[in-house]
Amino acid sequence: STTPIYERAVFYATCGGTTAGYVYTLDRSLLLVHRIREFVVADVIPFPSAPEDLEIILVAADGGSLPMEVVVDVQKVSGRQDR
Repeated sequence: STTPIYERAVFYATCGGTTAGYVYTLDRSLLLVHRIREFVVADVIPFPSAPEDLEIILVAADGGSLPMEVVVDVQKVSGRQDR
């Protein structure tokens, strides 16, 4: 699952700030080209557990990994303990 909110992506990538991780930036305009479906959680679930995430679930046509062609940036982020 993904979020368009950078701070939330960092939170999840760092396990709540406890370890270093990576945030991937995706080009949503390329999803259709690569047959990736988007499901906005708030449109499917009446009361999402973390509505502040604006969570979007991405599903590749073959059910496998997303192609790297939709990734436009990868940023290493630090957790509190890594600083």
